[in-house]
Amino acid sequence: TSTPTNTYLNPKTVSIPVKEFNEDQIVLKKGDGTENIIAAEEEQLNYLNANKEAEKLTYNTLTIPRGRVFKILLSDGTKVWLNAESKIRFPEKFLPTEDTRTVYLEGEAFFDVAHNKDQPFKVKTGALEIEVLGTKFNVSSYVSEDNISTTLVDGSVQINNSENESQPLLLEPNDQAKYGRESLSARVSKVNTGDFTAWIEKRIVFKNETFKNIAARIERTYNVNITNDLENFDQQRFTGEFDIETIEDILKAMREISDFEYKINGRNINIY
Repeated sequence: TSTPTNTYLNPKTVSIPVKEFNEDQIVLKKGDGTENIIAAEEEQLNYLNANKEAEKLTYNTLTIPRGRVFKILLSDGTKVWLNAESKIRFPEKFLPTEDTRTVYLEGEAFFDVAHNKDQPFKVKTGALEIEVLGTKFNVSSYVSEDNISTTLVDGSVQINNSENESQPLLLEPNDQAKYGRESLSARVSKVNTGDFTAWIEKRIVFKNETFKNIAARIERTYNVNITNDLENFDQQRFTGEFDIETIEDILKAMREISDFEYKINGRNINIY
């Protein structure tokens, strides 16, 4: 991914009343309460040149709708890619007087964290706090999913659990920690990290995954709604990899190995 130019908060954002927001638009809520829409053609925001005189920590919140992937360059040089249907709360400028650089995530994001040994970077999501100095990792924390997954590509991370007194988890590259929202416990396994970061390039990769989970990902990626009228089909498992194909391409490929029909009506897809 190319490095963005040093422009602070792209001027193509448009300030509009919240009641006029369209659910398909990326919305930036600033610390002063004003809300802006990010122009549809924009793919990133850059905070490298954020207010250098700032003395107070001011948090912005960026909300990504279904069907979009978006990138932010934070004021410390950390790069964050946000997946569809995700939200991040981040300081407009990290202050050197703070002990940590902390952001809050709902949904999924890939972090390429700028190294700063004096100021650890923390991602807070659900009951978990992921702490790093400088590293590359993916966090998937959709409220609709049973697990919060942290996948480490490079460097090291420590995962602390506010609901469990157990020791922090330390991950090595290619480790994935899955934390169960109900079990309040984590399990760690070795994975091919490329499978879990493919979404950045708008690829969909699934390995022995249930149709229920795949459908949720297709809904987010393509901004559609899928209803399934087939008994037990939600638990049927599929393996596949798709590069920005149409939804119909994906459904046709799945139908070759499973017996079902589908109907597409605008954004609504019915499986029967």
